[in-house]
Amino acid sequence: MASRGAFFAGVQRIFSLISVEPALALYIFTSFIKYPVFQALLYEKSCVARYHDAVLCGNTSAVHSDIALQKDANQLFLYSSLCLLLPSIPTALLLGSLSDVWSAKIPILIPLLGLIIGDVNYVVQSSFFNFDARWLLLSDIISGFTGGYAALMGMMFSCSMKQTDPAHRSRRMALLEGSIGIGATLGFSLAGLIRESLGFSKTFILLMGLRVICFIYIVAIVNEIKPDKQQQSLNQCYFFISFNYNCFNNTAISNGWGYKSPSGRSIRGNDSFTTFTLSAASCSALLSRMVGATSRRLVEVYEVMTRSRPSRSVLLLVLVAFAVELLAFAGVNDIQYSFFRFKLKWTDKEYGWYKGLSYAFSTVTVLSIYPWMKSRGVRDMMLCAVALTTKIVSLLATAFVFADWFAYATTPLSALNRFIATSLRATASQTVDVVEQGKVFSVMSLTDGVTSVCGSVIFNSLYPRTLPSLSFLCFVIVAAMLLIPLFISLYLLTERAHTNAAAASNSEILNENEQ
Repeated sequence: MASRGAFFAGVQRIFSLISVEPALALYIFTSFIKYPVFQALLYEKSCVARYHDAVLCGNTSAVHSDIALQKDANQLFLYSSLCLLLPSIPTALLLGSLSDVWSAKIPILIPLLGLIIGDVNYVVQSSFFNFDARWLLLSDIISGFTGGYAALMGMMFSCSMKQTDPAHRSRRMALLEGSIGIGATLGFSLAGLIRESLGFSKTFILLMGLRVICFIYIVAIVNEIKPDKQQQSLNQCYFFISFNYNCFNNTAISNGWGYKSPSGRSIRGNDSFTTFTLSAASCSALLSRMVGATSRRLVEVYEVMTRSRPSRSVLLLVLVAFAVELLAFAGVNDIQYSFFRFKLKWTDKEYGWYKGLSYAFSTVTVLSIYPWMKSRGVRDMMLCAVALTTKIVSLLATAFVFADWFAYATTPLSALNRFIATSLRATASQTVDVVEQGKVFSVMSLTDGVTSVCGSVIFNSLYPRTLPSLSFLCFVIVAAMLLIPLFISLYLLTERAHTNAAAASNSEILNENEQ
């Protein structure tokens, strides 16, 4: 009985930790189905626009090596990335500020709503292949201006951490990492099979339905986290909605939502002019706080980079390594589907299996091997250096891929890929004070957005120019780029060893003098 009680208590503790994790897993699942399916759709619509033959364009084996088509599709994918990423950077900053001053749930719902509206456009565009493929970019524009992938992920992480006790945040992070890994693995693995069974338009209808479920889950299940009621009553536009609701029902405002004018007169809900004045003032105050918070975030980025501290050089080196790694990741991610399509005649199904295997390996290792190695005292920079080495080998092997089985055989080399960003983030956080933790992660988030844009522009422009004889070149360039963070990791590891040795030597000298 005691063991059974302990088991149920353990299960209850696990469920008590769950918050946005199911919604995060479902969102990642839909995103990683959409990614290869969208790229396949780009190719087919580009092909139909060029050759006006849907049967020919549906046969990947017949058009896989068409260089003109590769250029058309890569150019469209570049425009898609820019439409999504450029507006999402300032929007993500605004949503982060909104999360701080108003609500933790609303900044999650806004990007989700943008995705759902974008899915409607995808359904229309995939139903009518004679429509110009550039209309697909409308979904990216809508998603970008509502925050996009980066904002939604950031807001979910923020909401989860805000309702978690500091002592349990490592467990929460493990749940979040597990949710991402499960969603990504299943999404990639099933993407091609779903598209093959349902077709493009029904696949996007399915994605839209799943995202609606995700939206409803956030609204109905996830607990809201707001500033204290006094600040809230002065700064959120929900105050206006509450006022109008009570006005139409001829009821007085409750004490919790009441407001006194400067003269001390209590304001009631049937005062429509006052309602309008207060709503305008509330919205203005909220907007002012959002803009102020966003400005402070940009100032914080500058301060973190320039503030004099003993570990400033370490922080700058880590940020350089982080930026180069993200640039390499964004570049490879954008061209990888095109590369495998050109080299191995792959569709979204084979590509999905390949990426699903890669994510499965990396998820297992980041949730098991990484914490185990850390518990054994292995340093972050050592893990980072090992992961970078295996990633370089993986890129070089991929560059010269010649058969399906060889491509799948390289996936275990991706097992340590997620160690890189995890180790660099951990090292960066160790170089600043506790009060600057949020600032350094703001820097890294901004770096992520900027390098993603740069990676898309560089590699989507370069890759079509390497065809047909130098298709491997981009992967070799990326492998060479990763030597920079590898050397930085080894340098920081060596410096840390020298510092520890010097400290130990000084300690021994002091002990001898005392004796």
